[in-house]
Amino acid sequence: MPWVWADRDSVRHLFIVSRAKPELFNRLVREFGGDNAVRVILDRRSGEWRQQPRANLSERRQQDRRVRTSTADELQTRGCAIVSVL
Repeated sequence: MPWVWADRDSVRHLFIVSRAKPELFNRLVREFGGDNAVRVILDRRSGEWRQQPRANLSERRQQDRRVRTSTADELQTRGCAIVSVL
């Protein structure tokens, strides 16, 4: 089961779990499965987001990339990233 569904408007926290950590995914699903404010998902990415660097990136895109890199770092080191949904 790759998703724990909740009403989209009530979700406040998103747990993204590495595909290499199915035991962590299952534990989080058991712990937060009844909490509508939490959604637990498996990381669906494969490979690098961008294969080749691009020269003309705006400041906004660079800032967004830093956020994604932080999440990717958490996934790699902790096996899970927690994102607050606004």
